[in-house]
Amino acid sequence: MTTTSDRWNDPFLDSMRAQGDPAADTVVREIFAQGQVASVNQLMRLMFRNDTALPEQLPEAARAYFDQTAALPDWADRRQMAQGAALFGRHASRIMLLLGHYSLPACYAARNGVQVLHVTGYLSKNPSPRLLETAQFVCDVMAPAGLEAGGAGIRSAQKVRLTHAAVRHLIAQHDWNPAYGLPVNQEDMIGTLLTFSTLILDGLKKMGFAISTADADAYIHTWKVVGHLSGVQPALLPDDAADAQALLLAIQRRQIAASPEGAQLARALLEMLQEATRGSLFANMPVNTIRFFIGDPTADLLEIPPADWAQHLLRPLPLLGRLTGEAQARLPFLTQLAEQFGCAMVDGLMRMGRGGKRVEFHMPAALRKRSSAR
Repeated sequence: MTTTSDRWNDPFLDSMRAQGDPAADTVVREIFAQGQVASVNQLMRLMFRNDTALPEQLPEAARAYFDQTAALPDWADRRQMAQGAALFGRHASRIMLLLGHYSLPACYAARNGVQVLHVTGYLSKNPSPRLLETAQFVCDVMAPAGLEAGGAGIRSAQKVRLTHAAVRHLIAQHDWNPAYGLPVNQEDMIGTLLTFSTLILDGLKKMGFAISTADADAYIHTWKVVGHLSGVQPALLPDDAADAQALLLAIQRRQIAASPEGAQLARALLEMLQEATRGSLFANMPVNTIRFFIGDPTADLLEIPPADWAQHLLRPLPLLGRLTGEAQARLPFLTQLAEQFGCAMVDGLMRMGRGGKRVEFHMPAALRKRSSAR
């Protein structure tokens, strides 16, 4: 019997760094082979609109891809998925905070994987739209019925999967150090999804919320389904929360290291987060919050500035989380409302700043420009 610790070994994970996503990669190669880069860019813009209907101009290969990759796997457990979505709904606003102050900094600390973000300029220049894209993706896949037939979560996962394939295709045509592994390889893909799932559970616990084993397993199961829809190989999908934690620790042991690129991305993210508190007594609060969640060793390698006196304001956070959790337990009606409308509330807040429009997924502009110059 293979134990969790044996399953996530270095030889296996090393092999995953050379693996892409054949289904999506084949479609992207066919699309790019059919026309000029300018036409391809226009096509990609059509495909990445965030409505569920597919544009009529899609070539047959792309339409077949969307049809063939929309089905949930046979092992998908809708009861667990509903339970995972309910957990997200209860904590939607907190999870949005964790995405910016925990998940993304953790991604930047992975020296090899961060190179793709650096090359594409995806988060180093004006990271706000990209952070909104991440938040929109998480909301889409975790919304009630988001992963049902025709749900926004399925379409978003398919589009992100195709984006990854396009990035692999375009970066491979430019200078790329093979020591980093294949761009957007399987280990980096699952590592990113774990920052959206396992790290979120850890962040909620650091905030003082008690997450039951059943809820944690349901949340990870939901993201396991998302991983399948996003093109992660079955062998890399964890079985439950404990298995996911073991995989995350294995990847972090292998990948976390200082890099100029990671520090640059962290600096851009921090500047964006600080904009809301600039000029106030709490201008350094994003620094304190990031350090609270990722810890000083990882914050130091990302060159996050030192914490200041306001870090002490975070000390009551676990107590407040416990009290909030207890209040939710005593007020099941309010908890049910949060479960049903938490994601919709966050989505509505994102739309408020965009004139009622959803966030749109885009191919990285840097890659579009570089490909157009060829």
